Amino acid sequence: MSTAAPTLTGAAPSRSAGRAALRDVLPVGLAVAPFGLVVGMTISEVGVPPIASHVSSLLLFSGSAQLAVLLLLDGGAGLATVVVTAAVVSARFVVYGAALAPHFQQQARWFRWFGPHLLIDQTFGLITARGDLTEPTRFRRYWLTAGSAIGALWLTATVAGSLLSAVLPAGSPLEVATPALFVGMLVPRLSDRRAAGTAVAATVLVLLLRWLPGGVGLPLAIVGAMVTGVAAFDRRPEDPS
Repeated sequence: MSTAAPTLTGAAPSRSAGRAALRDVLPVGLAVAPFGLVVGMTISEVGVPPIASHVSSLLLFSGSAQLAVLLLLDGGAGLATVVVTAAVVSARFVVYGAALAPHFQQQARWFRWFGPHLLIDQTFGLITARGDLTEPTRFRRYWLTAGSAIGALWLTATVAGSLLSAVLPAGSPLEVATPALFVGMLVPRLSDRRAAGTAVAATVLVLLLRWLPGGVGLPLAIVGAMVTGVAAFDRRPEDPS
């Protein structure tokens, strides 16, 4: 039985794209909500002011980068380490943006300025899973609905995590924060054995290097995982001739 996403008929109004987006977001929430709880608990654990933390959740809108920055700041990392790590963690969005550029080129100026803010792993995955959003109005409705729904869920989860941290043992959020970061980034990409091997390498690296002083273990683990991934995906079957 095919698992392809249902298509939107040509005669359907643009609001049908919004309903489709809400349906598609439901299973995505199963991964977003727990990760948001971990980020919220980590925010509370490191002592970031609640208002600043929740505003940053909406402005940054990238859980992996936000969590990486929190962990590094809590570990006493310098500004350069924090900035470089956030850039490395977020570098994939450049590729995502290039892939979606044809869709955005057809949009109004206001959407080209605001729409990219909603570009995250989940919205990119949802939009590329569908082949029926070539019409600009439908693409815009689907994108805004999916991104806004995920954003609302993310903010709710981080706020809930901040509140729940008060009843949890001290230090428990930080103990799971780094593994949660890598799980959140890697699980959606485990499409074959080479990707799974890269995920295993990243997990081993982050566990081995997380004790390094100054918060440098996380960026080193990220770089190590990137090198492992490049090596794995550059391998080609030997030519039998």
